[in-house]
Amino acid sequence: MISYFLKRHVATLVLSVFLLLAPVAATFGDRAEFIETARDAVVLVAAESEEGGGGFGTGFIISPDGLAVTNYHVIHRAKEITIWFYDRNDPKEYAAEVIAIDPIADIALLQLQVREDMIPLQFLETDGDLENMQVGEDVIAIGHLLGLNWSVTHGNISSLDRGTRVSPYVKTLQHSAPINRGSSGGPLLNMDGKVIGVNTYVMSDKKSTFGVGYAIRGDYVHDIVIELRENGKVTRASLGVQFAHLHKWSRKKYAEENPGVHFPNTYGLLALNVEEDSWAYEQGLRTFDTVLAIDNKPTNMMESLVNRILSLEPGIAVNLIISRDGEIIHLNYTLKELEFDYLAYYDKGREDSDDEKQ
Repeated sequence: MISYFLKRHVATLVLSVFLLLAPVAATFGDRAEFIETARDAVVLVAAESEEGGGGFGTGFIISPDGLAVTNYHVIHRAKEITIWFYDRNDPKEYAAEVIAIDPIADIALLQLQVREDMIPLQFLETDGDLENMQVGEDVIAIGHLLGLNWSVTHGNISSLDRGTRVSPYVKTLQHSAPINRGSSGGPLLNMDGKVIGVNTYVMSDKKSTFGVGYAIRGDYVHDIVIELRENGKVTRASLGVQFAHLHKWSRKKYAEENPGVHFPNTYGLLALNVEEDSWAYEQGLRTFDTVLAIDNKPTNMMESLVNRILSLEPGIAVNLIISRDGEIIHLNYTLKELEFDYLAYYDKGREDSDDEKQ
C-alpha cells in the first residue's frame, strides 16, 4: 500500500515538474534563436586613430545596404575603420567609413562597403516606441566587453530615464546586463529582438566587482538615425547659456558668494556667466537671472527645460519668465543652434580613460 501511494505521488510530482519546465524550455529555445540571429548583425569595430594608435568597440547593422550604428567615441578621430562579423567560416575584414555623427548623443553612422562576396547581411531594428517598456524587463547585451568577442550577457532594466555624461539632451536606460570596455556601441535588446538601447558606458566604484550599465535609449537612437540619414546631422535648439538648478543649498552658496544679489527662493534655473558679447546677453538675459518658465511652462528642473527646448527649432522665439533682483520680467527670447566642442570633449574623455588604465 505504501509503495502504491509513493509511486503515485512520485508520478504526480514528475508530471508537475514537466508541465512547469515545458514552457521555460520553449522560451529558452526562442531566446537562443533570436540571439543567434542578432549576433550575426553585430560587428567588431576597430578604429585606427590619426596618431597611429587604435581602439575597438562594437556596432550593429541596421539596414541591408550595410549601414551600421556605433558610439561616436569608438571612432573619435579615426582615420581608418575596419569591421568583422561573427562568422568563423568567413573571418575576412571589411572597410567602413563614417557618413554622419551626432557627438552630443555619442552616436555615429558607418557605411560598409557592401560586396558580392560578403556574407548575407543580417540587420537589427531600433525600437522607436518604448512606451510599454518597464523597469525589471529582461534585456540582452551583445558586444566585445574586455576583448571577449561577441559576448552575450543578460540582465534587466533598472531605470528608464537617466541623464548621460555627455549632455542632458539624451536619456539612457540603466540596466544590469554586464558590459565593459569594448561593449560601447553594441545593442541592448529586448525579448522581441529589437534594439531598445545602444550601450555606451559603465559607472562603477573601484572597490566593486561590477558596474552599472547605461545604454542610449532606443527611441532617441531611432529618431537620431532618421535625421542623420535625411540631413547628415542633428540640429538642436538652445538658449545659449549655462544653467544651474536653484535649490536650498545652491541658493545659500550663491548668496554667500555674491552679497547684494537678490536670489529667489529655491525655484527655477539660474543663468551663469552671461558675457556681454554672448547670444544670451543680446537676447536680454543677465547673469543670475532665474528662469521660472518657458511659454508659461514651469522650468524648475533641467529636464523640464531640455524637454521644452527639444520640441522647438533654432530661430523660434519663446517667452521666458525670469526673476531678477526681486522683479518678474518677461523676455521674448530667440533660440539658437546648440553648439558643442565635441573634439575637445572627447579628447579629454580619452585622456581621462587612459589615466584610469594606469
